[in-house]
Amino acid sequence: MQPDWLVPALGILSLVAIPALGMALHLWRRLTLVSVKMEQLERDLGVEREATQAMGRRLLMMEKRFAALQRKHRELEAEDAQRVSYNEAVRLLQMGASIDELVETCGLSRAEAELISVLQRTDHLSD
Repeated sequence: MQPDWLVPALGILSLVAIPALGMALHLWRRLTLVSVKMEQLERDLGVEREATQAMGRRLLMMEKRFAALQRKHRELEAEDAQRVSYNEAVRLLQMGASIDELVETCGLSRAEAELISVLQRTDHLSD
């Protein structure tokens, strides 16, 4: 024999439990989808992190190459400045300048000025 309250209690319980079970199932599905999406985002983040690190390494390499090119450029500029003074010395010698004038005007050492003078004379003789 069942108590009189059991059937209505089971009815009320089923009215509450069935929607709650449906909601729990819906939430479980959503949680599963969120979990899958989160795993995908973590993988994507790992790929992005690796790409960023690789780009950082390339940037450092390019900065080193740039610094080396800057040093080489400065060296070439210095050589070019020296070459200009040698060319100027030859031009001045052709105009009849003395060794002392070459030293003073072109910023050459006396030995450099004398060497250019000798080379210029031998070059002029071979023409």
